[in-house]
Amino acid sequence: MRRLEIYVVLAVLGIVFLPLSFSSLYLEDTPLARPLQDVGNWNYWILFLSAISLLYGGYYTVTYIRKRREFFSILNSGSKAKIAKNAKKLREDALWLGRKYVDLLEEKFRELKIR
Repeated sequence: MRRLEIYVVLAVLGIVFLPLSFSSLYLEDTPLARPLQDVGNWNYWILFLSAISLLYGGYYTVTYIRKRREFFSILNSGSKAKIAKNAKKLREDALWLGRKYVDLLEEKFRELKIR
């Protein structure tokens, strides 16, 4: 599963449809309102779902990137003590990020002989 791509797509859908639905509901005479004028009362649902999509996709995109950056900064530090000290956090982040990161972490633990 490609989590980052899914989160980015959700955020982009929210970014695109939020202003379209808002302008269709409240700024009816603008060119931005034209694409969604014919959906009627569905604009309220589109506005709500695009706001949720933007918040959800944006939050998880940022969280994914932050966890991945922290994961690799600790893993590539080269310090066995730093890796052993942060082993619990590395395991949690690897599980959250996906199987590929779990495999990378297990390989690094085997290499450094950490349990």
